[in-house]
Amino acid sequence: MGKIKSLLIKTRFSTALRAHKCKANSKHLISKGDFRLEVKNDRNWDKYCRVCSSKIFKENNKNWNGKYDEFTTEYENLSL
Repeated sequence: MGKIKSLLIKTRFSTALRAHKCKANSKHLISKGDFRLEVKNDRNWDKYCRVCSSKIFKENNKNWNGKYDEFTTEYENLSL
């Protein structure tokens, strides 16, 4: 069997080495030393503060659970 395709984009957690703004909300400041989420975007990494990161994870978790439920329901319907 070949390698399983990932549906997720590359992400990582890091500590900010300098102060800058959050990609999702420019009013949110990420200070030097703050924990942040980084998401791969072509050749760059978009950086998100903890508040926006939490929102991103919660929303994506809902979406993935919904997609999984949709897939399993369709599969069960085809099996009948």
